[in-house]
Amino acid sequence: MYSIEYHEKFIQDLKNITKGGNKYLVDKIVGLEEELKRDPHKKRAKVDIKLISKKAKGSYRLRIGEYRFIYEVNEKNKMISFTMAFQRSKGY
Repeated sequence: MYSIEYHEKFIQDLKNITKGGNKYLVDKIVGLEEELKRDPHKKRAKVDIKLISKKAKGSYRLRIGEYRFIYEVNEKNKMISFTMAFQRSKGY
């Protein structure tokens, strides 16, 4: 089982996103925590997870609607680190 940590930048990004009334995103992420702790690599129904790049092993993108959440998986320490959150139109 993996542990989850939220970097300061991620927390700030999420605060900025939820200022616009998108508080459901926080509930959705919290609701996914247990599933991600079991297997952060696996795609699931209603959860779009994608490996960002084969070169950047361990970096994933979680999509919730028009928002993207970037996390890294450290296999050695069994740690999931959420690093960034952004609206798709502003992040790519």
